[in-house]
Amino acid sequence: MIFKQLLLLKYDLEWSYQQIAEYLKMKPSGVKTYLARARAKFKELYWREENERPK
Repeated sequence: MIFKQLLLLKYDLEWSYQQIAEYLKMKPSGVKTYLARARAKFKELYWREENERPK
């Protein structure tokens, strides 16, 4: 999925928006938009997982 790839490129490899855009053949503004969506989805999934665990 594109969200996973974007998060890895940005936060694991520490690439710039421009580097990611060139690699994925996207506009930097598109990279920013998709990264914002990816972060929101990650938060949603993380909090859902945390709240479903037995305590």
